[in-house]
Amino acid sequence: MPYSAALFGIDISTAGYSGHHFDRRFMRVAMIKIGRDVQKGARQLVSGHGPSRAGAYPAMATGALRRSITYRVSQPGFMVVVSPRDPKDGSFKTDGFYPSLLHYGVRRSGRSKTHRKHADATPWRISPRGNYMTDSMAQRKARAEAAIMDAVRRGITEKR
Repeated sequence: MPYSAALFGIDISTAGYSGHHFDRRFMRVAMIKIGRDVQKGARQLVSGHGPSRAGAYPAMATGALRRSITYRVSQPGFMVVVSPRDPKDGSFKTDGFYPSLLHYGVRRSGRSKTHRKHADATPWRISPRGNYMTDSMAQRKARAEAAIMDAVRRGITEKR
C-alpha cells in the first residue's frame, strides 16, 4: 500500500516500494544533525553583546538564553524540537517565561506613571525582539531537506 507524507514541504511517496523495509536509525541520525545545526544557528543569533533593540535579536547579558536553547529528538526519530527550555538553575522562574517575554514584548500598565523617574511615551516596557528560532530554521532549510532525503534514501532497504 503506497504511503506519502510531506516533510518540510518535500513529498515523500513509497509507491513501488512494497517489498522494502525502512530503517529508522538513519532518520534519527539525520534529525540529530539537523537539531544540532539549528541549535548552533539560534545560539549564534542571540550571542550579540550590548543592549538589544526593538525588532533585533536579543543580546547576551548573562548567557542564560543562549545556554537554554536545546534540541530533542522524538522517540521514533522522525521529529526534532529545538527550543529554549528552562535551565536547571531555574533562572527563568520569574513572572513569565523569559524567551516569550522577549519575543512578544511587555506593555506598560495603564495607570499614570508621571511620578516615576523613567516615565516615557512608549507603550512598551520591553519591545518585541526578533524571532531567532524561526530565522535559524529558515536559514538551514535546504540543508535539512537534503539530510532528510539522504536519510530516506539510505534507510530504504530490501526485505529479507
